[in-house]
Amino acid sequence: MRDRDMERITGALRGLPVVRPPAGMTARLRVVASRERRTRQTWKQRLRYQAELLALWSDNLMRPMAVPVAGGFLSAILLFAMMAPGLTVNRHMIHDVPTALATEATIQNSFGYELGDEDIVVDVMINEQGSVVDYSIPTGQRWFSNPSLRKGVENALVCTRFSPATVFGQAITGKTRITFRRSRVDVKG
Repeated sequence: MRDRDMERITGALRGLPVVRPPAGMTARLRVVASRERRTRQTWKQRLRYQAELLALWSDNLMRPMAVPVAGGFLSAILLFAMMAPGLTVNRHMIHDVPTALATEATIQNSFGYELGDEDIVVDVMINEQGSVVDYSIPTGQRWFSNPSLRKGVENALVCTRFSPATVFGQAITGKTRITFRRSRVDVKG
């Protein structure tokens, strides 16, 4: 091409009217370019991009919630610390007077058995129906080694009717201590 042809083309191009692109064209071209760039990325670049998205998402999620969550967590710990001393079992309450909320097992009726000259103490496990399930002998008693005396205690327990222990009015398995004396039976619950 010659210089003269070049000048003529340049002049013709300058004489054309100026055309403005549509308003959203720039944004659409950037989106298309971004998608094109993502399709040509390596796996490592894609993983980095996904990690950046995850970091942005968690940052946007966590920042507004950080103070309320931390405050809730700290207040829960504080309230639990204030209530924790009240959750312990006080060993002195074992001998407390029963209320209507919970009662110990008690004897309904018993037959008088002549079991010996010494006091016989037995811890008895009573089921929900008021029957003896099991018994144990507290330490320091000599009568346990006597088979006839032991058989007499077992017979006395079988023939004794109990009222079961209750919690909120519902019968439960409970434990009570019975002392057999020469002429009577004492119950301590």
